[in-house]
Amino acid sequence: MQAIRQQFIKATCAFFANWYNSTARNYIIRDSQNTLSLGKDRLTELKTKLKDLADNAEKYSDEFLSPNSLWWHLSPKDGDNNASVYSQCGSKVPWIIDQSIRKGLRIIGGSSRRIWV
Repeated sequence: MQAIRQQFIKATCAFFANWYNSTARNYIIRDSQNTLSLGKDRLTELKTKLKDLADNAEKYSDEFLSPNSLWWHLSPKDGDNNASVYSQCGSKVPWIIDQSIRKGLRIIGGSSRRIWV
């Protein structure tokens, strides 16, 4: 189980890096008028922040997916442990993992590490 956990975190890292870049590209294309109005200095700053974000995708995937509480085989086993958060529907990942992945994806526009306008 531990090997699968590490493999999942590593794959999520690659996904984060790719997603950050493609999402920023889509923002630029979709809001081209706003993008152009930012000016060269602000665009350079955003590009630097985006590169830093993509370069640190491994750190973010570790941050959001490493807690033992996310993983059934590592979480405390008590009478209150609710197996439903690990339920899976079709090809979707369990809810508890999905929420952590979404936190990692929100970094690109989130308030704590906001890089986009």
